[in-house]
Amino acid sequence: MTSTTTSFLQALFEGRLEPERLLPFPAPDAETRETADSVVAMVHEWAADAIDAAAFDREERLPPEVAAGLAELGLFGLTIPEEHGGAGQGQYVYSRSMEAVAFHCASTVTLLGAHLGIGIKGLLLDGTPEQKARYLPRLASGEWTA
Repeated sequence: MTSTTTSFLQALFEGRLEPERLLPFPAPDAETRETADSVVAMVHEWAADAIDAAAFDREERLPPEVAAGLAELGLFGLTIPEEHGGAGQGQYVYSRSMEAVAFHCASTVTLLGAHLGIGIKGLLLDGTPEQKARYLPRLASGEWTA
């Protein structure tokens, strides 16, 4: 049956579930998909040797080498604009990258997510140009974590 409805609710009331109308997800362009695929592959390759989630849980800590590895991969600056030393990536690359890190270790992705989320979001959204110039390069490089 082909739908001629204009909304998710209308289709639902007519007895059809059309989830693609509820949360339509825009398809990324080829360059964005390629970037995400590259970052994901890089994360998996690094994490295979660098992350031992069971050991992190037993020791109740993340070794400093893990944060250093995230910094070396450029993940601390993933969503920070290029003019401030970051990669300037959007939500698609961010989401795929976070998924790749989480596949290996929930604690590690929490560190990265806190940094890129609540840690720097206020500065990105409402920081003055001077604050951004002062803090974002160090946060993007992983010298500092938020």
